[in-house]
Amino acid sequence: MSPREEPIEATAEELNGEFFSLWPTADKARKWNAVRALKGEIPAKPAERTITGPLLIGMSKAAELLGTSRPTLWRMCKRGIFEKVEILPGSYRLRRSDLEEFVKAGTPVRTEKPGGA
Repeated sequence: MSPREEPIEATAEELNGEFFSLWPTADKARKWNAVRALKGEIPAKPAERTITGPLLIGMSKAAELLGTSRPTLWRMCKRGIFEKVEILPGSYRLRRSDLEEFVKAGTPVRTEKPGGA
């Protein structure tokens, strides 16, 4: 296996940090693999996570996690990107799994409009 095809045994986060801290001392093959992984030309090992925390997240916290405002998050719900869960009359939450899926995919979770239209 040539140095250019060597598999990456690190997560994307590790590569990103390593890229800047070890670049001056890295050998040519490691530099080449790091640049290709950062460009998305070769896959990096996905980061393993243990999911902890609440299953449902309030609208303010969900907006904060997504880096957006509450009004934008509500518009996303109205467009069917997220399905809100009403836990009490007028009190809504979003599923943590929907937020994670949205971030992971970079695309909307729901494609249907509310009401089945």
